[in-house]
Amino acid sequence: MLAQFIRPRIFTADEVKKTLKDNKDGVSFPNNIVVRGLRDTMYIPTSPILNLDLMMQLLSSNFTVADCAQTSLYVASPLPHTRLSNLRNCTVALGPVSGVLAVDHCEHCTISVLCGSLVVSNCSNVRIFVCTNTPPVVLNGGPAGAAPNRNLLLAPYNSHYSTLEEHLLLTGINPKLNFWNVGLPSSAYVLPPDDFSPICFPVAPQGNAMIMTRANPCTVPQPYADALQNRMLRFQDISRDLQEAYTRLEEEGRADLANNLRTQVQSMFVEWLHKNGQANGLLELLHQPAVGK
Repeated sequence: MLAQFIRPRIFTADEVKKTLKDNKDGVSFPNNIVVRGLRDTMYIPTSPILNLDLMMQLLSSNFTVADCAQTSLYVASPLPHTRLSNLRNCTVALGPVSGVLAVDHCEHCTISVLCGSLVVSNCSNVRIFVCTNTPPVVLNGGPAGAAPNRNLLLAPYNSHYSTLEEHLLLTGINPKLNFWNVGLPSSAYVLPPDDFSPICFPVAPQGNAMIMTRANPCTVPQPYADALQNRMLRFQDISRDLQEAYTRLEEEGRADLANNLRTQVQSMFVEWLHKNGQANGLLELLHQPAVGK
């Protein structure tokens, strides 16, 4: 069944040797990138972060994010085999992973990704919003020696950025072929639709993109789409009610109360940012130049 979706690229030995010879650094394996030890920050690298020619020829291409805490990472780039290891209280949004995404020893993290395959082990309180072209592998003990995953929840993919569809073509990931909930140990691993929410890439649209992605290219199951729509409607209702309250108080000559209400709402938002570990990331985002221009 999967054969119709697989489009392997075959390279001759001479082509591989030429690519390595043309590498200016003279390093045979320049595509092994490790991001390690980030704390209380936001990581948004320039795309692409890897040599695409070497990556597509599978020449020892790996991307690893390890030992990070209280950090938001947004990698809007095609990626080779990728590992997320020992992350704490992190938000990770990745471009399409052409091979395997391995997630291990992560706690209190939210991950959004498209990949060829997904392997998860030794994780707790982790949510993965994913489009995977093969059924996910959840390791819970057994011969591999993995500890049981706790409160691991999988959901459909929930994001996009302007060059995503170009990157899907480069990596061969099919956004319409999603086995995110196939073969899971139990239904307890499936995120309830009411908890489904999108993740936004804080990167500027690239004007030179051949294909401009304007929406999530993956099909979102109807229960999740309905829940997301209901959440948006609730947000709009609350925003409208607040605006009407501000206007009414000002028309009644109670501008002081209107200002107090605005201050209270802003304080609650800041408190929520601190509670969810997003305050430092938001401040850093506000002070850095736009990415992707």
